[in-house]
Amino acid sequence: MTLDQIIASVTRSTGFRQLASMKQVLVPQAEAVIFGLLRTPRNATKADITLTGGEAPLPADFDSVVGVFDGDEALQHVSLEDIFAEKEGYAIHDGKLYVNPPRNQTLRLVYHAKIPSALNGDNIVIKKYPQLYSYALTYAAYEQMGKKAEALEYLNLLGIAAAHATVRDYSESWAGGREWQLKGATP
Repeated sequence: MTLDQIIASVTRSTGFRQLASMKQVLVPQAEAVIFGLLRTPRNATKADITLTGGEAPLPADFDSVVGVFDGDEALQHVSLEDIFAEKEGYAIHDGKLYVNPPRNQTLRLVYHAKIPSALNGDNIVIKKYPQLYSYALTYAAYEQMGKKAEALEYLNLLGIAAAHATVRDYSESWAGGREWQLKGATP
């Protein structure tokens, strides 16, 4: 199912005729809710990052950090100012990982990967779980219409459906060809 098909279906079911014209605003709002629900510890991506002088570029698909590890030891997250003040830990700024004390070694970065927006074409979530987009856009439509009870109902359905969506290997899922499973009953 495509995004435009989902928008047409939600428009028919809610009667919210402005959905198509507002998709540049409502789809990112819906995706923020969907992607937030899918960002759980079990859905983290792991990458080895090689530091040079205590710095390394972040992976291209980096969205948010879960942790940085030196073996089994978690490094403390500190501000960039603290790094420059020589406080021990790590900071992330402007697409780079900074570690103090500076070193040349490989660390393990655990992070959440960016999920491409359906506005820019296909993404794995809309391909495998179009119901997540349907629920999120129905929620957004009812919010816009001021129908709070209906909006809350669809937010609840979205939460249930997202809780059942699991990723076998989230670290590779956005590259394509990976399997997602929906476990349990789908509302």
